[in-house]
Amino acid sequence: MKLKVFSERMFFGFIGLILGFFVGFVLLCVFLVTGFKVDVALLTNITIAMATIFATYIHYDSTQRQRKERIWEINKTILLDLLESLAQVISESKAALEEEVQSQDPEYRSSREPNPTVYKKFKDKQEYGLEVYSALMDEELLKALEVAKSNEEKINKAVFEDETTDTQEAYEESIQSYEVLQSKLRKFVTDVSGVKNT
Repeated sequence: MKLKVFSERMFFGFIGLILGFFVGFVLLCVFLVTGFKVDVALLTNITIAMATIFATYIHYDSTQRQRKERIWEINKTILLDLLESLAQVISESKAALEEEVQSQDPEYRSSREPNPTVYKKFKDKQEYGLEVYSALMDEELLKALEVAKSNEEKINKAVFEDETTDTQEAYEESIQSYEVLQSKLRKFVTDVSGVKNT
């Protein structure tokens, strides 16, 4: 897990702190130069205004966090299931590719039992994600899901119907497409779950 030394939130907090000191210093200089008199009522009003600003910020931040937590709770099951089935598909595809490469040796005897159900399971999760959860997902993730789906359809057509693509080449293209989808899905899960913000 990468540790960010300087996050976006810290950056804006730092900028706000610098601007606050600058504005405060300018206002102090204006008050001192003009001979402005400060009484208890003015200080009380300023204190109340500052407390209101802080309370508003805390409320806004709390609302944003609650919204993010609700989105995560809604999406958690489908996203983690999709991530798990995608990992199984990648693993099965890599094993099948390795077997395809080794099968070119005439003395090779396969001891691996293929598991085609992982592809069906992933396709079902992918369809469910595209049809049901599409309104709650990131645009980039939806595009990656659709690209992976269309790539898989093209690869299957090229291998089984047209027979224009070599099986090994098809596995390599498929794995590459799934790995791109996996990285985007992991990024989305990290963003939505709030893991990188803790």
